[in-house]
Amino acid sequence: MNKQSRARLAEAVTILSELSDAENLLAMSDEAIASMIDEATDLIIDVGSEEREKFDNMPEGLQSSPTGEAIEQAADALEYVNWPQGWDRQDEDWAEVLADEIQSVINEVEELL
Repeated sequence: MNKQSRARLAEAVTILSELSDAENLLAMSDEAIASMIDEATDLIIDVGSEEREKFDNMPEGLQSSPTGEAIEQAADALEYVNWPQGWDRQDEDWAEVLADEIQSVINEVEELL
């Protein structure tokens, strides 16, 4: 993964970090939360797509090399991030649950940085 891709993933982590604190979530509107998740999702999906394209365009011999395997693993990880499936403010602990789910996404992405 190149420097620019890592920088975009770091930007996504920064955005998500604001959402990984239940206190912050409680003070935000649903629209603001969704907007931030969407922004981070777009960054992560774009980098994953670029990594997949890079892998797919490699000659077969290079795809099975350590470099090719690393690119494929990064693409797989970014394509299959476990995103939060939504939240319901009627649930008493919605903010804690969502913050934990966001932290899980952060952890997945940080493994690639």
